[in-house]
Amino acid sequence: MIGFSTFAGCSHSSHRKLHSLFLVGVLLLSFLLPGCSAKRTATVDTFTKAAEDNGFTVTDTTSGYSTYSSLQTYLTATEEGGCTVYFVEFENSQDSLAFYHTTLSKWDLSGGSHTSVDSSTFNKTSMEGGGAFGVLVRMENITIYASGSSDKRAPADALLKALGY
Repeated sequence: MIGFSTFAGCSHSSHRKLHSLFLVGVLLLSFLLPGCSAKRTATVDTFTKAAEDNGFTVTDTTSGYSTYSSLQTYLTATEEGGCTVYFVEFENSQDSLAFYHTTLSKWDLSGGSHTSVDSSTFNKTSMEGGGAFGVLVRMENITIYASGSSDKRAPADALLKALGY
C-alpha cells in the first residue's frame, strides 16, 4: 500500500517540518488579523473616548429623553465644525432595534444613494443625497446615529471608524 509520504516523495521528517510550518503560519495569522474578529459593541466609555479623541465634546442628554422607558444613556457628541453624533443605550436589544427602525423611518431614502446591512445583532444604514447624509448603526442594545449636511459627514465617519463601525 502506498502512503501519502511515499506517494508525495516526502520523508517522515519533511512531514514534521511541513506540519510545524503550518502551525506557525496559523498562529501568525491569528496575531496579524485581529481586525477580522467580530465587531464589539461600543460602550459609554469607548464612545466618549473615541469622540473626544476625534475632536467632539460629549454631553449626557439622557434626562431630555425620558419618554423611552428602557433608555439607559443618551449622549450627544458635537464637533466644532457642526457635526453631531448621538449614542443611545437601551436596557435590551429589542428596544434598540425598535429605536433604529423608528429613526430610519423618518429618513427619506428615495433620493441619492444608500446602503444597508441587516442581521439579528447588527444593522447599519448609510445614505447621502441632496446635500444631506445620514448614518444609523445598531449593535445589540446600542444605537449610534448622525445626520446633517453632507459637508459635515467626515467627522461622523471618522468617529464611527474609530469605534469599528
